[in-house]
Amino acid sequence: MHMDLISANAVANGPLDHRGKVTASIGIRRSYIDWLLGSTGPDAPLIGNTHDINARVDYKENQKTQWSFWAYNGRDKFGLQQRISETDSLGRFLDIGIKLITNWQNTLIGGKWSHEFNSNHFGSITAGMIGTEYRDWE
Repeated sequence: MHMDLISANAVANGPLDHRGKVTASIGIRRSYIDWLLGSTGPDAPLIGNTHDINARVDYKENQKTQWSFWAYNGRDKFGLQQRISETDSLGRFLDIGIKLITNWQNTLIGGKWSHEFNSNHFGSITAGMIGTEYRDWE
């Protein structure tokens, strides 16, 4: 586990079986500046956080064949949201609004098969899917 001024990271990896044929790794990172500034809701004056999650599993079928599977998810939320609505002593109404809040999210999953056919020929196939979402908060 590692922590700095604005984020925390945690990583775990190692074998999942006694022979070491299956290994896994997971890593998580999350910023917490929104918690420090008290801006965790959509009506808060300042929002700024990110998170990333990485996971991977590798399987060594034999000396020549290996499988790998992975997944990633990341989200970024940043912005300013401030609204001032006041009436002064002369009855004039003042309405000021600032809004620059965005939400960006990526998700990736994939897999890879690799095989050594002989000492001169090697092949691999990789496939994956990506999902992306962007939206402004209302």
